[in-house]
Amino acid sequence: MTAIADVADLYVATFAARHDVCSPWIETPEGGQWICAREPLTADVVLAAFRSGRPVATYMLDADSTTQLAALDIDLEDGLMLADRVARVMTKAGCPAYVETSRRGGHLWCSIGPFALPGIVVRRALRAFLQEAGIEPDPKIELRPGQDRLSGPDGVGTALRMPLMPHQKTGVKGVLMAPGGRIVAEKMHEALEAVETAPTATFAAWAERWAPPEPILSPARDPGDRPRGIDRFNADVGVSEVLRDDWHVANALPGKSVSCPSPDHGGPDRHPSCRILADDRRLFCHNPGCGFHNAGRGRDAYDLAKMAGTVGRVT
Repeated sequence: MTAIADVADLYVATFAARHDVCSPWIETPEGGQWICAREPLTADVVLAAFRSGRPVATYMLDADSTTQLAALDIDLEDGLMLADRVARVMTKAGCPAYVETSRRGGHLWCSIGPFALPGIVVRRALRAFLQEAGIEPDPKIELRPGQDRLSGPDGVGTALRMPLMPHQKTGVKGVLMAPGGRIVAEKMHEALEAVETAPTATFAAWAERWAPPEPILSPARDPGDRPRGIDRFNADVGVSEVLRDDWHVANALPGKSVSCPSPDHGGPDRHPSCRILADDRRLFCHNPGCGFHNAGRGRDAYDLAKMAGTVGRVT
């Protein structure tokens, strides 16, 4: 094997989470697209991508939904600056991260080792680093891996163009920078010499620091101020609101399981029997003897308010 092939092999080992599948950019009459190629990501594939100017992307989760790679794809005008801010936080925390220029915004890369981590852990840690950097969630700040876990044995998840690859539209290659903007790599071998690995244990510990944002709760209101009519009531009032205000279930939130407040249980519901749908439109109790069970149909907000005697002026 030639020296350049050896370098490409190490490049794949460092910057690819999965080696049995890849996503090359192919030219089409419409201008080109990324495809999922069920073929190994090898040194030859990488070298061909650099030589042809048609990049290849790596899928960020291995077949067992683990990864040794973390990244951010920030598609904002100030994305490079935001990526640098996160890289500073990560590097200070002992998880060296590097920023790559892109056509718009920037990418952040972090290699994890010596062991891989579950995708869900890596994503939580990235959220913690963003939180520490004071950056609010934004749809254009994409975490990589893009999923907590793969959807099934044939799932591949979401790919990201490998670092230093030419951009699929402009052909311009990115450069890899340390926090602060110092260029550390423009070529594969330079990246391998410069990139330090984030210790698995340190990266995993940051996942525990992520604090999910507090949900915005609807303010309590007088039941008499609620709208008339069943349909308008259910469109305006969520199940969680009625549970909190009328049934005194303080921790009622969309998508959550809570203890059932119905007296049909004959005492306190020691195990959360009620499940609130994520859209906050319906509540289901698992106890067939409970009025909230309702023959398996559950209850909407109007039903719950009526049972509590707080429907107000509904006619």
